[in-house]
Amino acid sequence: MAKYVKKYATMFALLFFVCGLAFFYMNLLPYKTETDIPLYTLLGSFDRLIQIIAVLGIVGYYSLNMLPARPEGTALNWGLIIFWLAALLFSTPFAVSNAMLGTNEMEPILIFFKDNQFDDIKTIGLDGFKGLLVFWGSIVAVILWASYYLIKTKKHAVNLLAVIGLILLVSSPFVQYVARLVLPNAAHQNFDLATRLQAPVITSRPDRKKNLVIVYLESVERSYGDIPEFDRFYKPLKDLAARGVEFTNVQQVTGTNYTIAGIVATHCGVPLLPDGLESVFFQSNLDTQMETFMPSVRCLGDVLSDEGYTLSYMNGASLDKFSKRAFLKEHGYTRFFDYKSLSEDAKKDRMNVWGLNDALLFENVIREYDTLKSEGAPFALSLLTLSTHGPDAFLDQNCPPAPGIDSQLPRAIECTSLLVTNLVDHITAQGDTDNTVVVVLSDHLALFNSLRAQLETIGPDRRNLFIMLGADAPSENPRPMSSFDHYPSILEGLGYGLKEGRANFGVSANSPDLNLMEELGQATINKTFKANQKLASFLWRP
Repeated sequence: MAKYVKKYATMFALLFFVCGLAFFYMNLLPYKTETDIPLYTLLGSFDRLIQIIAVLGIVGYYSLNMLPARPEGTALNWGLIIFWLAALLFSTPFAVSNAMLGTNEMEPILIFFKDNQFDDIKTIGLDGFKGLLVFWGSIVAVILWASYYLIKTKKHAVNLLAVIGLILLVSSPFVQYVARLVLPNAAHQNFDLATRLQAPVITSRPDRKKNLVIVYLESVERSYGDIPEFDRFYKPLKDLAARGVEFTNVQQVTGTNYTIAGIVATHCGVPLLPDGLESVFFQSNLDTQMETFMPSVRCLGDVLSDEGYTLSYMNGASLDKFSKRAFLKEHGYTRFFDYKSLSEDAKKDRMNVWGLNDALLFENVIREYDTLKSEGAPFALSLLTLSTHGPDAFLDQNCPPAPGIDSQLPRAIECTSLLVTNLVDHITAQGDTDNTVVVVLSDHLALFNSLRAQLETIGPDRRNLFIMLGADAPSENPRPMSSFDHYPSILEGLGYGLKEGRANFGVSANSPDLNLMEELGQATINKTFKANQKLASFLWRP
């Protein structure tokens, strides 16, 4: 009996170790192509990746089973064991981040910690990803248990674990990021900042300054409209697009792939890159917020503020999180609204883990629009939704779940889109259509969420949303673009003329000149911006 118990214990330990470690490693690595497409998308599906892990588990089981038994009384190398444990624990946050959010790149991680939002990790992680955290805790526990069993029973297990630990460290996004910082990079060297980065130069002004409304839709990409089974939920956005100019080929690049990065890219025409590791790990006061935010970069808010615009920004989440207030104050915004702006009674039962539900936000957006309009000066009102945030959205009281659908995201997209439509209709009813440009756009492509499988079917063709109403006759523009090009396109949509149609790295959609996406392509842009310390230092210069 004891013989069979030992046999099956060995079998399960080896299988669990290999399969768990393979799954761990595949989430640790970025596993993306040069155009940021995940490996499992190229393989066809996440299920295919699991099948590969199963095959690796069987092969690994037989390979490990061939290791000789460890003689009793043999001394253990505790230095190598501690190294293995340290490597595993150091790598775990990166693997979990990739599994939960769809990314473990160092750029957003460093920006996150630069603003010292340590408390948000616990709050958002526990409230939004409890199931995944339990799952990953189980994965790590299984790897640790199997490691212990291997060390106790197999002769060369400690050496093998040390080698695996070294591979984990070398493969981690942190080490890869540091390597990109210190190793020569041809893409960095070939990118001439002096000629590429051109601050906007206004060559002409409109006779009448139009107002501007910018609506960032949290994680709502244009690709949702390409999923047939959810077409009816995306229809309000398609109807909105038909009323204006829709840019159908907006691709995502490094430095634009999370909320504050998407806002910076569209406002400033530059990627959001951290200014090195020292700006995060060697701060003198970990309780202070970011005081300045790219102060020398001239952004949309700076231009409009100088042109006499009043700038207002509204979102349901806290403005003191994820650097938004610091960025907006630095670049021309003077009016702000977040969940702290309302009384407890006003927001009772209308909040989620991130902040206000979208219906409550838009009620206040319409009030703010009317207030700004009554003051007589031209204004720019920007807002960010959040009900469509992953992993499975947040529905307001007046937006009940759709029957027969497991995911809440399609319904949340529909309800938020109807709120945007209602805002546009309110502007129309006020007689302001000819005097107002409305921009509806993604902040970034969706990260990990409950519609991951459907988005995987679109693969490399996923695109961000960018619609402009009131700037030109309704049409579709298939020109390849990135978020940087939104900045000059919006200024020209307001009636401003720009020298060469440029604003920093952005090129207007109406310019005959090639933009970065057309000239370099997505893969080269990603290589150029990843860990580009020279560019980051320039953007963050005092």
